[in-house]
This record gives sequence, C-alpha cells and structure tokens, in this order.
Amino acid sequence: VRVWRALIDQRLKPLELTQTHWVTLYNIHRLPPDQSQIQLAKAIGIEQPSLVRTLDQLEDKGLITR
Repeated sequence: VRVWRALIDQRLKPLELTQTHWVTLYNIHRLPPDQSQIQLAKAIGIEQPSLVRTLDQLEDKGLITR
C-alpha cells in the first residue's frame, strides 16, 4: 500500500495533489451529491477530521466548493 501511495503521490505532484486528494475527488464524483461528509469519510475509509482537513485543502486549491 505504501508503494502504491508513493507512486500515486509522485504522479500527482505536478498537479500539487496527493493520493488522499485524488481519492477524495474520485469519491465526491462517484457518490450522489446529497452525501454527507460523514458518509464520504466512510466511503474513503478515513476519520471525519482527516476528511475536513483534506476538503479544506481542496477548497483552497479551488477544486471543490462547499
């Protein structure tokens, strides 16, 4: 798993994204728009505070709006 994450992080580096950003964006796209942040965190397999931090980063980059 670590090797996979490192490879993804390396590929996403030019976009200033991480594997966590990518997985979050993918699941936002995949899930219905009425999903809560709690449901999104469960789908990704991370804790709510970690998701909030990731969403803040994606919002700062202009990739999502809440």
